[in-house]
Amino acid sequence: HGEPATVLLAPNAGVTTTTLSASPGASSFAQPVTLTATVHNGNAPTGFVEFSANDFYIAGCESVALTGGQAQCVTSALPIGTNTLKATYGGDTGNAASSGTLSYEVTRATVTLTITAHTPDPSAVLSPVMVSVALVVAPGTGTPTGTVAVSRGVDGCTITLPATSCSFSPSVAGTAAIVAQYGGDANFAPQSAAPVSHTTTALPQAITFPPIPDLALGNGASGIEPGQTAQRV
Repeated sequence: HGEPATVLLAPNAGVTTTTLSASPGASSFAQPVTLTATVHNGNAPTGFVEFSANDFYIAGCESVALTGGQAQCVTSALPIGTNTLKATYGGDTGNAASSGTLSYEVTRATVTLTITAHTPDPSAVLSPVMVSVALVVAPGTGTPTGTVAVSRGVDGCTITLPATSCSFSPSVAGTAAIVAQYGGDANFAPQSAAPVSHTTTALPQAITFPPIPDLALGNGASGIEPGQTAQRV
């Protein structure tokens, strides 16, 4: 980036030092960060401070006026990774320029993943179950991309964002947990949802009784006519 404007100094110009701090001490993608430059010593310094990250101006923070020896700027644009932040005080007619640096870490943002619905519940074996999820970003902002894997034992489906639901057909009867896992992307970290319990019922079983040769000689205890089918549930 460019250099601060040249300031003509008086013969007795004060020597200054500039320190830089950031709040919070580390942040996640798109989370607001407050940068504070403090200019120490000198002769009641006035003027402006330039904030930069990795040798590039931070948008909106290129020229911030000193107030009470401090200049402050808020940014949500710091890239993921370890950033070298710098605050450069340009000096004034009575004070020399100075600068301060700070190493600052930005990580992928966290999300909250929730299974919001799984219908119908209970379901039947081999019948579709629709699973819906919600993905919330906090702190920070942005729109996650990628996929959410949904599973119940050996069965499952995949949600490709920005969609929020998918369906699968359970192959096993009983009560088991449905789980969901967001795989993450360049800006958002992977996350799991709390499991939810889902019940699947078995299909009715058909039993065919063999023909009885002579019902007149029997007592008809089965109550089933020859070739009749009974349903077992």
